[in-house]
Amino acid sequence: MSKITFYIFAILLFYAACQSKKTNANTQAGQSSSLLAVEEFSKQCLGQSAHLVDVRTPSEWAEGTLPAALNIDYNNPNFEPELQKLDKTKTLCIFCQVGGRSAKAHKIALNLGFKQVIELDGGYKAWKNAKK
Repeated sequence: MSKITFYIFAILLFYAACQSKKTNANTQAGQSSSLLAVEEFSKQCLGQSAHLVDVRTPSEWAEGTLPAALNIDYNNPNFEPELQKLDKTKTLCIFCQVGGRSAKAHKIALNLGFKQVIELDGGYKAWKNAKK
């Protein structure tokens, strides 16, 4: 196999790995954790019996959000107690502006005992870019 073929294969393999669902290896037994692109997130989280949570600030939320999203501000000191009030047996779908806060919220939700946590890859910005 030539070096060029090897490098092309390695790049394609890396790209495929990056594009697939990310599953959190640190989840406890009975927990599921995913990072999903806009289309798959839409299918699994909208119109379902899931909790849809926007972890952005109230001013960001007021500028636009996903349909039926609940706003629980990650930066608010009451973030964890507010998240704790939700039914942990339901899927928790979370997003922020681009993914930083939701990634942190994702870990917190798993530590709080949520059974299934789904994060929107790229956040609300990706949602808007997809013209959803």
